[in-house]
Amino acid sequence: MKPRALFLILCLAGLATVIWPSEVMSPTQEEIASNKDDSVAGELLDISSFEPDATKEPTEEVSPNATTEVVTFQEVAPAQGSLRGRDYGSLARQGEILAHQPMAMEAYLASTELHPGRERFLEACAHIALEQLEASEVLWQTVADGDPVSSVERSAIARLLGDGERGAAVPASSQGNNAVVLGLEMAYMQGELRAALRELNFPAACGLLSNLLELELTADWEAHVGALSSWAKQLNEAQGLYRWSEKGEWTSIEYEVQAGDSLVAVRKHVIAERPELNLCTGLIARANQLRDENTIYPGQKLRIPLDPVHTRVDLSARFMLYYHGDEVVCAWPVTIGREGKTKPGDYTVGQKKERPMWFPQGRPPVPFGEPENPLGTRWIAWDGSNGLGYHGTSEAEQIGKEASDGCIRLRNRDVEVLFEILPVGSPIVVQP
Repeated sequence: MKPRALFLILCLAGLATVIWPSEVMSPTQEEIASNKDDSVAGELLDISSFEPDATKEPTEEVSPNATTEVVTFQEVAPAQGSLRGRDYGSLARQGEILAHQPMAMEAYLASTELHPGRERFLEACAHIALEQLEASEVLWQTVADGDPVSSVERSAIARLLGDGERGAAVPASSQGNNAVVLGLEMAYMQGELRAALRELNFPAACGLLSNLLELELTADWEAHVGALSSWAKQLNEAQGLYRWSEKGEWTSIEYEVQAGDSLVAVRKHVIAERPELNLCTGLIARANQLRDENTIYPGQKLRIPLDPVHTRVDLSARFMLYYHGDEVVCAWPVTIGREGKTKPGDYTVGQKKERPMWFPQGRPPVPFGEPENPLGTRWIAWDGSNGLGYHGTSEAEQIGKEASDGCIRLRNRDVEVLFEILPVGSPIVVQP
């Protein structure tokens, strides 16, 4: 064959290969192998290239009479699980963590399925509780308007981060019964308390401790007795430089001691001028840091407390609070009646006795000091009850338990303080 003819045949064969449809050409095994996905096992694929082109017109016709449904977050919440973590029990648990163990919030969130926005909100709250405000601010900025965070919760965290008035806790009555806000406020107050104690600002410290004790007893979670005991101990010590100091900043009137006066006479003079006051000599002595009732002298200026005194017993927490006005001044753990024998209600302080004798029903009286006498060193009767009262006990191991026949027992050292500062006629509230 001539060279020119051979060249023409080869060219025609190459042209046929180029223009022949590729579908009829079967791939080889090598080609199949070479076309396998190169991604490593377990690695997520980049699916961005599969997203629809937003510039293309939709192929589906939409009727001009059709209505477009706008789905809000609230409408799809049950399916998305956004209401998880906002029921009563969950809110109580979240508030409890913030108030008592903010470091545990991370573990709680890891074990609970919540809406991401709710998680970021709770993380921001935990950072506030740990006094990490910058970290909290960063997280709070990522919480969107549509995230499942209530208006009360938003207001509280914004205020504590500086978008509103800071420094004073929001009263429980204005929190909308939101346990998370309550826990957040209590955590913030504990930070304020630490600062007040460092600065030796005892009026502020005592006010914060009073709020913490009260809020713990009103919280939706079960009261933490350890926290109550710690706050009570701090309060009882701090009051030595506030309510129980003649230089403290508390409401009072001044009385100048006259020749021949005793504290009994001082009380009579004050009551004659201010009959609405309910005083006892021990209260005057303690408020003026007197060693005893015989240490006053003519010309001495005594401060007379004006805030009304009352006490409150919380049966579920087994704790009692002693008040001047609306502020807790002292607090102690107590023993309550077994099998519901301590009845909730309102009572009044009645007769007070030192070294009391016990009069058991149907049995001879038991003198003070006898092992069978359970009344300890002091007895404070409750008028309006069937023989109930505050009294001491030498069985300190029973404090915090249900062990009495209905009376409220305190350690002897505690009931001796209460005996001095609690006037006859003072109100007593016993709550479940």
